[in-house]
Amino acid sequence: MPATRSSTRVASADDARPPFTGRIFFVLAVCYHVRMQHILFNSSQALNPYLVGALAVVILVSVIGYFADKKYERSALAKRLEAKIRPYRDYGAGVLAFVTGIALLVTALHGQLLAANYLLPTGIPGQILRLVEAGVAVLLMLGLYTQVAAVGILALFVATFATHPPIEPIDYLNFVGVALFLLTFARGRYSLDWFLGKPILSTPEQRKWAYAALRFFTGFTLLWLALLKWRRPDLHLALMDKSPNINPYLFLEWVGLRISREVYVFVLSIVEATIGIFEMFGFLTRVASAVLVPIFLLSMIFLGPSESVGYLPFIGSLLVLFVYGDDYHKNREADRYVEHPGNKKAEEIS
Repeated sequence: MPATRSSTRVASADDARPPFTGRIFFVLAVCYHVRMQHILFNSSQALNPYLVGALAVVILVSVIGYFADKKYERSALAKRLEAKIRPYRDYGAGVLAFVTGIALLVTALHGQLLAANYLLPTGIPGQILRLVEAGVAVLLMLGLYTQVAAVGILALFVATFATHPPIEPIDYLNFVGVALFLLTFARGRYSLDWFLGKPILSTPEQRKWAYAALRFFTGFTLLWLALLKWRRPDLHLALMDKSPNINPYLFLEWVGLRISREVYVFVLSIVEATIGIFEMFGFLTRVASAVLVPIFLLSMIFLGPSESVGYLPFIGSLLVLFVYGDDYHKNREADRYVEHPGNKKAEEIS
């Protein structure tokens, strides 16, 4: 742990120079720090033992998750939990749309496109995108023409490829999953669409595939961001430096777990990669969502409101994944999504 002002003492003339053994340990500690950073993140090393070990852990945990998920699906606990959570499915789309709307409205007001690090272009094109983004945000929050707003999200995501380097928008591929989900589910209860009697035009089969798309794109984005942490740890370390007095890394030190910042970022990338794989392939989806939400909430505390709004679509997506579980798109039961005033009774899927 770095020395703080309260933990240091004034050096006297007698101990101005540290003893020889102290200097040796200091040199070894510096070498260890540099070596760990090199081993963990240097991609030029052909067989990086730490990376190979991390991949082995991710694969092992994923295999265990697969078999645990199969066993859980056949258990009585799964059936009881499903019966209790199922009624909350009707509200998942509403929460996802509302928090996504908040995120888009904040970014639009700050002259950003989908995320804090994507500035809108100058001139008339930027103003048009800003109006579209703000309009989509308002529609999502009110629950008015939700499916039109979902198309607007897709248009905004496509626009990022025209305003930024092609590889960067992949960081926010989860917006595609959000848009496809809202395009088929609309916003459900507590929306103007609901009270105006606008029908949900999608079929039960389409809604199942849209949910699978939300789960896949959310998991893929998590996996992509985990790889980015491994490849460019300096980006996450720079975020930590913005809030040196309060961040998740300090929480570990407060509970007595002291590791280097580089190791912390490396472990965080392993956790995110594992959860991303779980979400992509539907392994214990509810457990994976419940594990990740506290991590996001802690990150929002130290990032501050201006940058933490980017986590809101993720948190909304994880809530949807929690209430729907990993077998929604697989089962052949009737889709009992909200019986909208403009809809016919939910139909059976043959």
